[in-house]
Amino acid sequence: MKQSKFPWWPLMVVLALAGGWLIYHALPTEDPVDPIQDDAEYAADSLAGTGFYRMVRLLELDSMQHAAFRRAEVNYRQELNALRTSLQEMDRAIIQELAQAAPDTLVLQGYAQASGRIQQTLKQKTIDHFLQLHRLCSPQQQQQLAEIFSSFEQGLPGRGRGQGQGRHGGRGWGRRP
Repeated sequence: MKQSKFPWWPLMVVLALAGGWLIYHALPTEDPVDPIQDDAEYAADSLAGTGFYRMVRLLELDSMQHAAFRRAEVNYRQELNALRTSLQEMDRAIIQELAQAAPDTLVLQGYAQASGRIQQTLKQKTIDHFLQLHRLCSPQQQQQLAEIFSSFEQGLPGRGRGQGQGRHGGRGWGRRP
């Protein structure tokens, strides 16, 4: 039997690619999604932190609770970011005043008080946010939420606190016996 000298493999590759392309375009496509809505959902999800997803999973929130909590989370994160920015600006103002040849103690006291008010607002926003989550929950979920908060008081698992954690029993290099 005589073998042909014609290179068949490039032709086969081209035919396979053309067949794949035809199949891809012959299959029905999904309905087009409104790009504005898609971007808004992505932006909302990008503002939700990992704690949000953990709470949704641990509390087993239904779709209505999930949507309401996500809206609250997005608003909370936006307010939180604005407060953190204000706090950073206040810290920069304190540093700039301290860098002066003769820092004004009254100005520094004003910055410290303003910083304290921002921190108080930040804590109040956090409290309000979790109270809003509490109101969204069923009585059983509220009990689970209370258990989650109790575990926060004990510290997150794997954080390594106290003696016996990590290399050298949790002692830093400068505090070794």
